Amino acid sequence: MKPRVTPNKRFQELTLEERRDLIATQRLSTLKHFNELRRQGKKYLEAAQIAGASIATICRWGMAFSARSFEGLKPKPMGRGHRPALEQWKISAVILMKVQQIMLQKKCSVPAAWRQFALMPDCPANLSARLLRSVPPSLCRAISNIPSQHDNDPSPTI
Repeated sequence: MKPRVTPNKRFQELTLEERRDLIATQRLSTLKHFNELRRQGKKYLEAAQIAGASIATICRWGMAFSARSFEGLKPKPMGRGHRPALEQWKISAVILMKVQQIMLQKKCSVPAAWRQFALMPDCPANLSARLLRSVPPSLCRAISNIPSQHDNDPSPTI
């Protein structure tokens, strides 16, 4: 059974399941409107435009509704599209420290330090190939987020 959504409740205030139900209800309404227009003799393109969706979307929603009823019209839950680069390439704190040392010693940018690390023999081959193509932004952020060795230095700078 569908939970009731009150009209005065803002979309952001809805629970995830209430949002999914609301979207499915809107999609079902659009499909019904499209089918009514088709029964009145409108062509596919014209009916889809009046209903406010593309023909491809109408067909996709129609197939989903035929296969799974109301549940088929609910948007799929959002998941992570891919794993973060640190996890994907199994990058340890030791590697991060090496890249940071390269950056500080050579006075280069974070991406340049990663590319320098890619040329070193202790860089795994698959990571090296990836870094030489392009450095993922999440790897640059990982270096920027670790405290540098200069942060721990108690001596004042002039």
